[in-house]
Amino acid sequence: MKEICRNTLIIGLAVLLLAGICGISQAQPDKDSEGMEPDLGMGPECRMGMGPRCEMMPPQNEGFPTGVPLEVLYSGHGLALKGNESHKLRLKIEAIMPLPPGQIRDLLSSNKSLEEIRDDIRSKGEKTGEKAFRGSMILDRSMYPLINIAITSSENDSIITADLVDISRPPSDDPSALGSISVTVSPAGGETIGEGELNILEDGREERYTLSLDMDPAKRRQTGRRGMAP
Repeated sequence: MKEICRNTLIIGLAVLLLAGICGISQAQPDKDSEGMEPDLGMGPECRMGMGPRCEMMPPQNEGFPTGVPLEVLYSGHGLALKGNESHKLRLKIEAIMPLPPGQIRDLLSSNKSLEEIRDDIRSKGEKTGEKAFRGSMILDRSMYPLINIAITSSENDSIITADLVDISRPPSDDPSALGSISVTVSPAGGETIGEGELNILEDGREERYTLSLDMDPAKRRQTGRRGMAP
């Protein structure tokens, strides 16, 4: 019986860490944002080996940080406005613990339980402060991984800035930015909102959108706890 339980724990850990290696965090659509998931016919915006629902994070062999998800820091949905146009937008930023594949293999081959390994990962992050950010944005049905993510926090609000990756370029090329996003997250009327600006190249022209997002902190905390669950 102990051997069966241990095998079950190892399988659970393997699934968790594999998700960390691949850097894939699948978009979980809200009931009120139905239809926002990218589909198979979206071309270069949804490449990089993703499944039918176009998971929000690209594979790590494209130059993105390798690691185990620790916490979802910001998860919001709302509108991107340009003139008379209104577009659905989703934003997700998570903290990860950088963990090379070799260390993951060592963890899997150790005699520790799943809970012990999970605690070790958390403890290492707290002691070393060795964390990285990973994020993505979905505009209508187009997915954009984020790079150069920076978060500046003050007493009442936080400012998120990041560049959008051009994933239409060949994998051998370095990721290049095709735009930028800036969002100020702050409390308002008992809720947490995000307001900012999106600049993005569309058909060779730079377009500017005004952003209005519901950052939904309660769901963010719940998702953060699930991020380390088997």
